[in-house]
Amino acid sequence: MVANPKYQEKGQELLEILHNQPIDPKVNLMKHLEFAMKFPYLRAQVPEINQVGMIAHYYLDVVLFLALSFAFTFYLLFKIFIKTSVKLIVKKN
Repeated sequence: MVANPKYQEKGQELLEILHNQPIDPKVNLMKHLEFAMKFPYLRAQVPEINQVGMIAHYYLDVVLFLALSFAFTFYLLFKIFIKTSVKLIVKKN
């Protein structure tokens, strides 16, 4: 694989792309770190999930809705099964 000229060409192409990036990754990282140190409590830097309550954080409303939906569906299927079973038993007798 290393001796394959195709991989060598693609590797050189990638190397050239990385060396000629419009924004140097190291400089970009340093600017972001300096900004974060200068404004540590800026609202844009705090994830929004930290601002919501417990119900929204753990999606408890969605979990409750899905649990009730499954329970109601199971209940309906159980009732239908019981009614059809009773009809079949009554027919046999």
